[in-house]
Amino acid sequence: MVTNKRGFDFNNLWLEFLQFWNNKEDKLFMLNLIDWYIEACRKSSNIESSIIIVQTSLELIYNWLIVEKKQIIKGKDAENISASNKIRLILNELRISSELPTEMTYLKKACDDNQNTNDAPDVLVLIRNAIVHGQFEKRKILSSMRWEVFNESLNLMLLYLELSILYILKFNGTYRNRCLSYEEVDVPWMKNVGTVIKGNE
Repeated sequence: MVTNKRGFDFNNLWLEFLQFWNNKEDKLFMLNLIDWYIEACRKSSNIESSIIIVQTSLELIYNWLIVEKKQIIKGKDAENISASNKIRLILNELRISSELPTEMTYLKKACDDNQNTNDAPDVLVLIRNAIVHGQFEKRKILSSMRWEVFNESLNLMLLYLELSILYILKFNGTYRNRCLSYEEVDVPWMKNVGTVIKGNE
């Protein structure tokens, strides 16, 4: 995931991780995050299950990073916010555009085909809800989607999860972007807000 293009000192990354290890509550948060990430990446895992696991991981990040640590949103508002807005708040913190990468043509078509979806968080939550909830309309949406839609959805959510972990560990080097053919690029928080992961960099 990470590279050493800029000569980044991996010792700093390890020291940040150790801080989590020495804090009981933060350690549990990080262990859950890593465990779910590994499970979602396993080739033996069902792709639908992996999508559910990664979105659950993003919800955990929202609660730990946005609500508890940064206190960007508080009280009942923090509980009542929609899943797509939770993801948007994470993306904003990481300086990632909520637009779909242009390379993700199947995911883009799925977004265009559904009137209630406008960006990546919308369509990712739509897909997850179609998997989890059993109503007829949601099953109908699910059955109309090609396998490539699920594959692109999982890759994009895994990218969000990977970058969230790196951000939390204060990594400021380069990484291989799984949505851009694993091109080596700077982490987005080293750039201007809204200029990353649009698929044209």
